[in-house]
Amino acid sequence: RGWAPVRVGKVMSSGVSALAASGKLLAAGSRSGHVALVALDRLAVQRIARPHVLPVTSLAILPSRDVVSVAMDNVAARVLFSRSVLSLDLSMLKLPAGPSARIVSRLSQALSFATAGVDLLLDFGGGGDAA
Repeated sequence: RGWAPVRVGKVMSSGVSALAASGKLLAAGSRSGHVALVALDRLAVQRIARPHVLPVTSLAILPSRDVVSVAMDNVAARVLFSRSVLSLDLSMLKLPAGPSARIVSRLSQALSFATAGVDLLLDFGGGGDAA
């Protein structure tokens, strides 16, 4: 028996902590909270976002190409990779009551805004390598 050829591609620099595959797509979550959508045929990162601040523990690729991720930061996020401008749906997040709810809400808005800004830069040729 001979060895099969192997294709190798670097997906993330911070170490992969979770994987999910569906069809020709792979979702990879990192120890730093990033989620990447990878084309399996080329092992090329198509989109990347950082919806978490702690390691990603679980991923699912939806038929729309969006990715649902859960991380050690107790956040479940839907990364909207299907849209031309990347955004996050944090509606699954259970917010605490009282003043801390406003803080968490503002932080999630800031994270969503920052992620969308970086995505716009990448879409219009303002960024280098996504991995």
